[in-house]
Amino acid sequence: MGFRKQRTEYKLMFADPELQGLEVVTKSMPLAGFFAMQQLQRRAATDPEAAEQVVRKLGDVILRWNLETEEGEPVPSAYAVCTVSGRPGNPGQLCTAPGCQEGDSEECSYAGLADQELPFVLTIFRAWMEAVASIPNRSKDSSNGGETSPELSIPMERLKPSQLSWMRPRPC
Repeated sequence: MGFRKQRTEYKLMFADPELQGLEVVTKSMPLAGFFAMQQLQRRAATDPEAAEQVVRKLGDVILRWNLETEEGEPVPSAYAVCTVSGRPGNPGQLCTAPGCQEGDSEECSYAGLADQELPFVLTIFRAWMEAVASIPNRSKDSSNGGETSPELSIPMERLKPSQLSWMRPRPC
């Protein structure tokens, strides 16, 4: 009989008092995907396509959240979801759903991460990266006299503000 590892989920924590009450639950990703995400993050400062890929991948790892619009409607946690069809899509383009293409000459309206303010998305991204890179001590083994081992973590370099310039709004 083999071992089946359960999917790891993270409930993100936010220190900012303005985010009190926000609940974001994410999943992990395979190690290769995590390293690819770090490479994308480094490229994102100078490459807008890499920056968009980072946010798209963030949308893929968010399992659920309790974010609502000002009107109290739930906001999809995906990168962009067509508000008419409910299908994922690309802002600025018509969605591929039949109801959105027939006779529509205007762009579809999308909701999700792509519709959020950049500092908010960046806060979620940072919290997720910190959660995924941290290895909590879950040892219940009493062979060490009942003491638990100190928490382990994968070394990660904290980004300098200049490396995050792609994520800040630029003045007009």
